[in-house]
Amino acid sequence: RRHETVVLALHNVEQALTHCTRVVGLREGRVVLDAATHTLTAAQLQALYQGH
Repeated sequence: RRHETVVLALHNVEQALTHCTRVVGLREGRVVLDAATHTLTAAQLQALYQGH
């Protein structure tokens, strides 16, 4: 039961959805998304990378 919490910086949407249980998205240092991966779609995560 070691290392139950891990913080990763992933830019691969499919890996995030497959290997993580929660995603926290940041934009300009602010949290813009904080959700369990089972509630998200790839399109929702991809939207984090747009609109800069």
